[in-house]
Amino acid sequence: MIGYNTTVNIRWADILRTGARVLACLLLFAAPLKFGIAEAGIGVDMPKSAGEFIFFSFPNTIAHGMIVVIGILCSVALLTGKREAGGGVAFWAGAGWAVLLVGMLWADRTLPPEWRNDDIRTQFVVYGVWFLCAATLFADEQAGRAAAVCVILGGCFASITGIQQSAGVLAATREYAAMEAGFANFTAYTNHLFSTPIDPQTVLWVKKLTSDRVSGTFIYPNALGGFIIVMLPLCAAIVAGAPMRLMRVLGGMGFVLGAVALFLSKSKASIAIAGVMLMALIWLSRRAGATSRRTAVVAAAVCALVAAAMLAGGYGARLDDRLRATGGARIEYWRAAATIIGKKPVRGWGTGGFTRLYPLYRRKGAEDARLAHNVVLNLWTDYGLLGLLGGAMALAMPLGVAWARQLRQRSALPSAPVAAQGAHPAFSWLHAAGLVAATGFVLHCLVDFDFNIMGITVPALLALAIASARQNPTTPHAR
Repeated sequence: MIGYNTTVNIRWADILRTGARVLACLLLFAAPLKFGIAEAGIGVDMPKSAGEFIFFSFPNTIAHGMIVVIGILCSVALLTGKREAGGGVAFWAGAGWAVLLVGMLWADRTLPPEWRNDDIRTQFVVYGVWFLCAATLFADEQAGRAAAVCVILGGCFASITGIQQSAGVLAATREYAAMEAGFANFTAYTNHLFSTPIDPQTVLWVKKLTSDRVSGTFIYPNALGGFIIVMLPLCAAIVAGAPMRLMRVLGGMGFVLGAVALFLSKSKASIAIAGVMLMALIWLSRRAGATSRRTAVVAAAVCALVAAAMLAGGYGARLDDRLRATGGARIEYWRAAATIIGKKPVRGWGTGGFTRLYPLYRRKGAEDARLAHNVVLNLWTDYGLLGLLGGAMALAMPLGVAWARQLRQRSALPSAPVAAQGAHPAFSWLHAAGLVAATGFVLHCLVDFDFNIMGITVPALLALAIASARQNPTTPHAR
């Protein structure tokens, strides 16, 4: 009787886990298409029908609900079946998300009620739930590969949208904005705007409208670049290590489309980080003996040359000026953030602290900004030392464990008979790609605010969960 009940419980656990995986894969596909904006309703009119409400309104809220359901299914599956979670790494990362939440609540207690933003706390809570679910659902190679394919498929559509923008959609958007404002064309619209005193946000709006940089389904070109940093290593892993031809074709298609969209975004940091992370993936594969020396050298050289060509082709002779302008703006953000932190380093200023205080501490003539463009400084400014500690536990700890595991694999090279059979006990393209994708995400968070955008963070936390999971004993060599 006991054996029969155990069998039934495990079967129910498998059903629940499968349902959670299916819903999680839908979320991963939708993430770059649906959740690429930092706030609900930006640039979108109020919906007029139920279908428009579902498609256009409160996109982050839809993702929150999906993650809550996934979390419930995972929890019930773990209670009714055998434990398959990601072990100590997932536990300590989950503790980090909890510490971060405590820091947020403590810092926000100093704010007037009208300044508190429960939506931001909710988003950080669901980030933590999502990471733990991803560590539970996608720890094995086959499930992780299916999840990566979903990210790539959504990324293909996001990249195609960016390519379409460069082929005329951006021009149509400018004319649409002018018509909505009541002007015959975009020139008349901008002439009107600049004929009267305008605020910094209006200047920023006009700059973005007149720019030829594409953003795809994301709100900013840099956000599109941040997502593609995560997407490209996953594409490379599928091309190199997936057993099915269709998967490899999809991975190659996603890589090409993502690279083209990255070039059109003209996101300088994203191009540089993506190139370095792909070279890191090649180095890891060569270090583990999964790639020949000649192949590794050629592939790394191609990555470096293509990244340099993207930077030069996007800006030409203006590249040096743009690098100085972008770098100078970020240094000013960071200087102001450091000054604000110095005023209240332990508890922080509460949600939106940098946004409220930056106008008081920025230098005259500095660019307007809502966030510090650095996740460490932003967490410290808003949520003090607890926020900083929680963020480090949630991101840096699993990333460090994953790098330590990956670097230890050099001593586990296969013997000649094992290699002859086409098996390799130490290297997994998928785990290595997840590692460099998550690392690239964290690096980009140090110069931008990807952490606030679910369309980037959800795939990135999946990559981190895959990277920090224990690998299968053997995985096939790349073809």
